[in-house]
Amino acid sequence: MGFQLHETVYGKIFFESQLPELIRAIDRVADAIENRNDGLCIRTCRSDYCVGDRQVLRREMKYIVKPEGNDTYAVYAVEDGKKILCQKSEIEKYLE
Repeated sequence: MGFQLHETVYGKIFFESQLPELIRAIDRVADAIENRNDGLCIRTCRSDYCVGDRQVLRREMKYIVKPEGNDTYAVYAVEDGKKILCQKSEIEKYLE
């Protein structure tokens, strides 16, 4: 049958030292995620947006919008994750 993990020296080290440290690290990551402010938001497209003959945004689809600086947005399609770089002035009128 053998020993249970908590009965071994390695198990004792894990449960008394490594596990509490892991829990504290996970708590720090959770706090950092909760407190971050990177400007992400989810917006819905009002109407189709085309550049030339290529449809860039589709009406009524949801997009994740992230500011990239210099009036540029990175727009990610929620449906398929495709990334589109757009000028803020071009895209604002299409997203609500």
